[in-house]
Order: sequence, then C-alpha cells, then structure tokens
Amino acid sequence: MVSVWHEKNKTFYSGFHGPFGGLYSEKSINDHITSENIDNLLNHLRLKSKKTDEHLEVKIRLFPETVFPNWADRQLSALASTGFQVDHSDVAHYIILDGEWRKAWRRNRTRDFKKSAERIHGLQIKTGNEMLEIHSVITKNADHKNRRFSLSVEDFNQMSDVLYEEDLDLWIYRSTDTGDNVAAAICQIVDNRVVYVFRWGHVYNYKDHGLESSPMTFVADQLCQEYSNRGFKVLYLGTSSVEGVLDENLARFKESLGALRTEIDSLTLKFLP
Repeated sequence: MVSVWHEKNKTFYSGFHGPFGGLYSEKSINDHITSENIDNLLNHLRLKSKKTDEHLEVKIRLFPETVFPNWADRQLSALASTGFQVDHSDVAHYIILDGEWRKAWRRNRTRDFKKSAERIHGLQIKTGNEMLEIHSVITKNADHKNRRFSLSVEDFNQMSDVLYEEDLDLWIYRSTDTGDNVAAAICQIVDNRVVYVFRWGHVYNYKDHGLESSPMTFVADQLCQEYSNRGFKVLYLGTSSVEGVLDENLARFKESLGALRTEIDSLTLKFLP
C-alpha cells in the first residue's frame, strides 16, 4: 500500500506508490480497492489529527476511467463510503502503445527527433549514485518551471527501495557528445497493461551539451519503444493541470506527441480533531 505521504499546508497527498491514490499493491488492484482497506490506510492520519489537535485533510486522485475501465467507479464508490468528496477534476494524457505513435507526432516533434536521435542515448539506472543524478535532473527541470519536485532525496531513495526491480524503472539520458545528463524519467509499472511516467524532464541548457533541440521527443519515443516491446499497452503521462487549472503548454506538448486526453477526479477527506 502507500508508503509515503507528502504533507503541505496541513494537507496530505497520496504518495509515490500511488498514482491514483495507491489503493492497490503488486498486481492485484481489484483485491485492494475496498472501504476496509482504505480505512486501514488512513488510520495513522486520523491518529495524527487527534494527537496534534489540527484540522487535516487528505487528497487522493482516482484512476482515469479511460485508461482503467470500471476501476474509477469502484474506487469512487469505496472512497465516498469512507467520507471522501470530489474536489476537482484534472486533465491527464496517455499514449496508446500500438506501434503507430510516431504517425501521430506533429511536424515539430518529427524534426526534433531527427536532430536528436543520434546525439542521445538512454540508460536504465541500477546504482544509487546514478539515481541521485536522476533526482538532480528532475529537480532542475521543476525549478526552471517554478515548481517543486515533491520528493526529497530521502523520499526518492525510499521509493526506490520499496518499488525497485519489479515496479519501478529509472532512466537517464546522456549526450553522446559530452556524456552529460540531458534528461531523465521515472516510470512506475501500474499493472500488466499500463506504465505511468511518474516524472520526466530535461535540462534547459541542452544546447550546451551538443543538442540542437529538446531531447524530450527522443525520451518519449524510447519509452514507447521500450514498453511496447515489453508488452504494455498504455504509456500514461499523468496530469497536465494543477488543482483543475490546465497547463496549456504542457498539454500542447503531450498532444504534439500524439497523446490523448482524459480526466481524473481528485477527492478530499477532512479530519477533525
């Protein structure tokens, strides 16, 4: 179940082992989306609320129904019976891994790919030092956009300890000219159909590393190739809005890669002392 919760302004957000609330473990999602398990999952937060005499709340995102038919309704029902209420909806994106994703690229993505394909190589990370390199790239990307990468180094290491091997893939992308890191991706295996790109991003001074254009088209294509070859059907790219407000540039970028839109609900539960 969920192993890390992030707290900000007295709000707890479901942690890395969930996208979608983390209301499952291993590959047996349907066995874990129950009111009883959700209630057990939240007990320690109820206790914290009582001990600190504070008004706390918990936010959880549902499964996107387009990607997980029937699961969203079941999760909503279980959460509602526990006291959660729908707070807002976010736009999310996903790519169908049917071997045809390049045909859906817009012209600028094809141009970027041709310019960068021979100048970048991707590596799946296996050692602790390289994991910190991934954290560094993702953090720099978030800082450039005035956002904060929600996982500290300690949380990131814990995530790797819990999910590593079977459920987590870590990727670093390096310039073939300089050997420097230019992009990174953190991918979670959700089930035998879906891979979730939990975080990805690139350094913004990529031209200093011998690249003429953004490395992200190459990253997206490599991930599509990798997970299609491994039998997965969907590359889920996560949300493209914050608290219901659409990030037009992010949505435009994902859709230029052929990604499709879907919506997911966020639910809130308040704990009263």
